[in-house]
Amino acid sequence: MCMEQTKQTMDASVTATKNSAQESEEEKTAYSYSQRLLYMVLAGLVLAVGIVAALICRAQVKVMENEVIVSQQNLAQTWVETSLENLGVGVGKVLEPINFMSQAEMFRLFVNDVTQAVGDDLARLKSPEVLENEDHELHSMTEELAYLRDLMLDSSKRQGWMDVGLFNQNGLEIIRCNQTKAIQAHLKPLFLTAKDKRQPTFSSIYGQGQEFLVDIVEPLYEVMSNKEPKVVGYLVVTLPVKSLLLDILSKAHLQNNDFRPSLLTFDSQGYHAFTLDAQGHIFVVKHENVAAPKLTFAKRKSYVDDAEVVSHGARLSNPLWYVLVEKKADLVDAEISSNAREIYGLGVLGSLSIALTLAIIVGTFIARSRAQEGQKCIGGLVHAIECALDGSDPQFRYLQGRSLKVAKLSLRLAKILKLSTSNQENINLAARLSQVGKIFVPREIMTKRGILTDAERKQVQLAPYHAYNVLKGVLPKRVALIVYQMGGKVVDDAETGANHELTPAEMLIEARVLLVANDFCAMTSQRGNRPPLPLPTAREKLLERTLYDREVIAAINKLSDDEIKAILDIA
Repeated sequence: MCMEQTKQTMDASVTATKNSAQESEEEKTAYSYSQRLLYMVLAGLVLAVGIVAALICRAQVKVMENEVIVSQQNLAQTWVETSLENLGVGVGKVLEPINFMSQAEMFRLFVNDVTQAVGDDLARLKSPEVLENEDHELHSMTEELAYLRDLMLDSSKRQGWMDVGLFNQNGLEIIRCNQTKAIQAHLKPLFLTAKDKRQPTFSSIYGQGQEFLVDIVEPLYEVMSNKEPKVVGYLVVTLPVKSLLLDILSKAHLQNNDFRPSLLTFDSQGYHAFTLDAQGHIFVVKHENVAAPKLTFAKRKSYVDDAEVVSHGARLSNPLWYVLVEKKADLVDAEISSNAREIYGLGVLGSLSIALTLAIIVGTFIARSRAQEGQKCIGGLVHAIECALDGSDPQFRYLQGRSLKVAKLSLRLAKILKLSTSNQENINLAARLSQVGKIFVPREIMTKRGILTDAERKQVQLAPYHAYNVLKGVLPKRVALIVYQMGGKVVDDAETGANHELTPAEMLIEARVLLVANDFCAMTSQRGNRPPLPLPTAREKLLERTLYDREVIAAINKLSDDEIKAILDIA
């Protein structure tokens, strides 16, 4: 019986042990399943965040495209309205003395008297029979012709006209001051238009030598009439318009020098487009049998060359001239693309930030029982951000692995300086995220070969500032501040890039270490605009700036060249 009880006790013990082991295994399995489920939920949330971010970015890009187009349209419209107003004022000044002369009764009466006396036989007025015979009935008219010609010549000189003349109602010359100037063939349709519309009519602008000219036909009306006065002749003035063209085509009042102004005039042959070359000289492009230009703001072929442009214009009713402003379409597209990259970049960083935040929450939850696994989760996401920054876009190709090298060198210096474990963890995390701000630097600057301009250098120097704004809401503020201070500067105005340099005393110890490590890595690495510096040269350059902490420089000088080459993977 005793033996039987002993056996029963042993069997119960074994069963209890098996049950305990089974329960432990079930708990382990249940925990593993919960963990996997949690990761699946996290992955789903990250995917959902990514999709939502992509949709939001897409909508923002559409809004941004509209804003850019509206902005370009407003700039173009401002220039067009200003130029149209200036052109109207200029034309008004030109017409004022012409109108004064055309309304003078002496000219109108003379043209009317000549028409009644000789009709179209105007050669009689200049025949020897009339000129030499003072008793001839037309002799007094020839004297009046000479007087009026002198008067018109005097007015022409004072007004700066090239020529001025009187023509009868059939367009035949009565008086013309500049006898050496050939009568333009385009005057005949101008006579008809002036008579039909009963207003001054302008020819198309044409070149003559170094000057640009325009002919203006002003109708002359009979004196005193009970009915609507009829046209008895025409006053024709030829005047230079080069100064007017230069004023209209000048970029002085443009708010954007990428715009190119032009002026279009029409005749029976087509249109003439006037614009300025790079040296500020007027040149003209002629197109035959082309319809009037489209004036709405839109993308179309240039009226000056074959480039695709966005253009906007307006028309002056009299003369029938058009003012246009054009901007190359690829410049507008480039601006839209640049803004789109920034929006998508912010979307990526925002998604990664949310993912990192979720990971931190999940990691904290798991860390209650498995803190080490939580740390691995955070580290994995940080590595994902590194990979995204190092390899997601060709403009960051030369930075691949840069953050890891900075982290390895910084940790080695931290150990030499005997910094605390907490300081070393901050340095490691900040170093691995040190290149986040580079995503905000334009592609053309990141890949530029040659010396950067001051404006381009300021954009590069803004990278730590952008990184700080992204990271401060996700990571501990000290880590974000370390990333910000490792640039050695504090941004005073993000719009202009104005900044001032920190002193070592104003910087956190981790930032001082990262600043030296990061710049040393940059000096010894291949850059877009220069080859890597030799290690001795790089060591010497560290001593040239008071910004670098001397203790950190001393620490890096304790490392041999071979050790630095191993850390930075330098051949």
